[in-house]
Amino acid sequence: MGTGSAAILGMWRDQLWSNYVRLESRSDSSEFYGSVAQIVPGSPRFTLVNSTAQITERTPALVRTDRSEYLLLSFMRVGRWYLEQDDRRTELLPGQFTIYDSTRPYRLHADGPFEQMVFRMPRALMECRMPRLSHMTARAYDSGSGPGALVAGFVNLLAGQAQSLSSDAVESFEIAGADLIATALALLGEGNAARSASLFERIVAKLSKQVLDDGFDFAVYARQEGMSLRSLQRLFHENGTTPRAWLLQRRLDHIASQLRSPAFAQRSITEIALSSGFNDLTYFNRMFRARFSATPSQWRRNTGYAKS
Repeated sequence: MGTGSAAILGMWRDQLWSNYVRLESRSDSSEFYGSVAQIVPGSPRFTLVNSTAQITERTPALVRTDRSEYLLLSFMRVGRWYLEQDDRRTELLPGQFTIYDSTRPYRLHADGPFEQMVFRMPRALMECRMPRLSHMTARAYDSGSGPGALVAGFVNLLAGQAQSLSSDAVESFEIAGADLIATALALLGEGNAARSASLFERIVAKLSKQVLDDGFDFAVYARQEGMSLRSLQRLFHENGTTPRAWLLQRRLDHIASQLRSPAFAQRSITEIALSSGFNDLTYFNRMFRARFSATPSQWRRNTGYAKS
């Protein structure tokens, strides 16, 4: 990038700092441009952003040195934009909006020109209304229908009237609107949770047929399913577990079932453990006892099907 373009990128960074929080930006575009226009002059609450291909980041170091605590709602009007936060990556298209939190690192990536409106609000307004706020960030919400349309409608209406209202009045409407936004996001979150649970059930149904293999690898499985390992890990996290914990529980439950079944009464505990994905018997015995409060031998003996 030439000196002139570097200077433009520097001015862009200054605009971001003065309107949002401290951020770092870079671009390979030789024709980089970027502008942040305040809808109400002198107030960074509502802004219109026009720019082009770039990567803008709120790094861990910037989070530590800049303690600004804001929630930002970005409404995409033109172009395409990607947001990464809280181990999620979402694509934002026109007619959608997303949320990101200045108290944790995030990464914004645009591969071409874009235009959006940003609503910056105090994080505390939403934190007290949504204890699981981190579950709502970096997701794409439809602003054209349902609860998302109510959020977009409120923000657009307040932005359109903000210049004719006093600062105190805008703040009062913002506080009142926080309840509306929290309610809408909670409803949208229920929809996300339902889709996540459905996908999780489908994934674990497939996995249940493979997990007894000692060489099973979640990374290989994720590639087979056309998803990243991080996405698979996030799916498990959203459903209250981790891939490793789920795998261990599935294998232990399988072994416990065989130990109490008369069909496997003549198989040794070692044979059953080795055929169920365990190659470290000391680890197996420790984990089995932690889960069932009994050793494998005690568990088998208590069922009445101990090997003679």
